[in-house]
Amino acid sequence: MDREYKLLKVGSDAEFFVLQNAVPTPICGRIGGTKAEPRPVLSGNGFAVQEDNVALEFNIPPASSAREFADSIVTMLAYLKGELAKQDLVAEYRSEENFLQADLKKHLEAYHFGCEPDYCVWTRTVNPTPTYDPYMVVNPLSKEKETVESRNAGFHIHVSYLVNGESSSLEDKEWFVKAQDLFLGVPLTSLEVRHHNKNILHRRRYYGCAGAFRPKEYGHEYRVLGSSALTPNLELNEWIFQQNQVAIAFLNNKTNVEEIFRDHHEYIVTAINRYSSDHIQHLMHHFGIRLP
Repeated sequence: MDREYKLLKVGSDAEFFVLQNAVPTPICGRIGGTKAEPRPVLSGNGFAVQEDNVALEFNIPPASSAREFADSIVTMLAYLKGELAKQDLVAEYRSEENFLQADLKKHLEAYHFGCEPDYCVWTRTVNPTPTYDPYMVVNPLSKEKETVESRNAGFHIHVSYLVNGESSSLEDKEWFVKAQDLFLGVPLTSLEVRHHNKNILHRRRYYGCAGAFRPKEYGHEYRVLGSSALTPNLELNEWIFQQNQVAIAFLNNKTNVEEIFRDHHEYIVTAINRYSSDHIQHLMHHFGIRLP
């Protein structure tokens, strides 16, 4: 490839659910902040919170090092843990959760999905807006049937970078997203399988499919990761930052990137969208990818 990528900074907006008395509870009206007007917290300067559908979302300042990125994630999770405790709420880092439909219907925000579309790098099409159909489950305590709806939460990664010393083109962004799918999306999908015992299989019918991204002036927002990857573990958060560097090194150093992605396209998409352990393990072994 006749491109030289230079990573500048990595940031994040991440979402997670909250529990009250071990029951998933909409965050609506409890923490403040909106997409249009996030509420600054801590020192400000990029630290902010907002309510997104039924999930709590937070932002961190763009980081220029792995440790800075990890410290910001850990700092925000610790801060929000304390704020939630004041309301007898507990954070839940899962990529999907069921909410009682009766609780959702109390909040208009629970039926507002997404502020702008995202795109699939593999199909080069707009991803559809999520829609969630209600279904019945049996309450394990009361043994009674209840109507629930699923909701999803993502751990979105923002990357700023230059290509050949200039702002990136759409095609530049697309190659980077494909590399993120391979070096971030595939290995972290294995965490979702562990956390959800494959019951999350249908999540990517709605949200966070392989190659999901939003182009930005500074680079792009990578929207594949689920909130199962959200953790106060410094090592994993540093690894997430570093895998963006690995993706860039791969793009800069391989002369046959187009051929590699053509040959492994289906493996990558199947690994992520179908939570295929066989495909995940094959790709991680073939490309030498290891989780910390």
